[in-house]
Amino acid sequence: MLVVNQTAQAIFQAITEKGWTLYYRGPSDAKIFLDETTQKGPVDSLEKGILYLILPKVDNPTDESVLKRFIGKHQLMPRITVPKGGFYNYGRIIYQFGGVASEVLRPLRGSDEVEDYLIPGQEIDFIGIELQEKEVRLLSPRQTFMSYEVFQVAILSLRDISGLD
Repeated sequence: MLVVNQTAQAIFQAITEKGWTLYYRGPSDAKIFLDETTQKGPVDSLEKGILYLILPKVDNPTDESVLKRFIGKHQLMPRITVPKGGFYNYGRIIYQFGGVASEVLRPLRGSDEVEDYLIPGQEIDFIGIELQEKEVRLLSPRQTFMSYEVFQVAILSLRDISGLD
């Protein structure tokens, strides 16, 4: 448990040092409303099994309009790059299909999901994270997962916004 806590703290610190904050969104199966998330304000630590939104540090972190203005002004969204070299497995991404594409492809694949590997240098836009048992889930348009080791290196590529106002 100590290793998980140390890793969670290292991830928290790497993100916050770059001018971002993390907001509690709730457990995967019981997310709270966005306005409640911002009213609670930033967290000071991370726990396994909880969804966290990554938002910029602002002077009034519980004012949703201040956050929206800052994001709009600077056109911000967290983005990381999958690190190059040194890892056996960089992570995985699950593509989900629906509608007509799903009906056409289902006989070929047998399901509406396709799992693929992340590749070094791939950029990933995401809005938050969830620390899981053996990996980090990125809250993104596609289900994206990285080992803790890969994510800790990838988070170094997160844009430093600490100088923005």
